[in-house]
Parts: sequence; structure tokens; C-alpha cells
Amino acid sequence: MQLKRREFIKIMAAGAVAAVAHPPTLALANKSAVTIEAPATAARNAQVTIRLQITHRGNNFIHYTNWVTLRTEEGEIGRWDFSAFDRPENNEFSREVTIAMEGTTQLIAQANCNIHGSEGEVRHTIVVQDR
Repeated sequence: MQLKRREFIKIMAAGAVAAVAHPPTLALANKSAVTIEAPATAARNAQVTIRLQITHRGNNFIHYTNWVTLRTEEGEIGRWDFSAFDRPENNEFSREVTIAMEGTTQLIAQANCNIHGSEGEVRHTIVVQDR
């Protein structure tokens, strides 16, 4: 089957409009997700570094991870807010905080996409051991 020039141009124009309206990165986009990297145990009063690994496909000025939080039952210990013009540096990025371990602590982290939302909270417990 041979396409006429006019039909070919219509098909190509429709494809260009579709690519602009729904860029390939948005087709692969997902909810923001976070994992917690921290020790399972720590000594009382020890300084512990907690690393959050955040993943989100398709970051661009329309669609991006807009916030990440880290908290315990007592309250928030870390929060990072992003905007269309101050987005995360990559589709995969990390943030760190250091805390003093006063007692067994349950960490709760969450990341959110401004369009698709969050994969949900993740939890990690650090048990304080008196040594």
C-alpha cells in the first residue's frame, strides 16, 4: 500500500502532536517511591546517618517528585520540598540526615509525585542497644 503525500503529512503531524501532548517520559512515569538505608541496631547516644533513596521516572517541569519526608512517631526530622523550577537532580536521588539515638526509633519515610502521588510510606526500626 502506498501513501499519498498528503496522508503521510497528516500521519506525521498527528504523531508530532501526540509526542508533544504525551512525551515518552510521561508514558513511563510512575509514583514516587522511597527506601530507607539505616542500621538495624545502634548504641545509645550514637550518631546514626539515615539515607533515603528516592526513585521516580519522568521528572520534568510538569511532573516531578514534589516532596520527601522522614519522620518518627515523635515528629518530622527531615523534609525536602521541590518545585517545577527546583526539581530533584535525577530520576533516582538521595537525601541524608544524622540523628542521635536516644532510644529505639521507628523511621517513616514517604516521597510524593505532584501528579501520580506516592507508592506509600516505608518504615525501618533502629533498635538501641546499651553496650
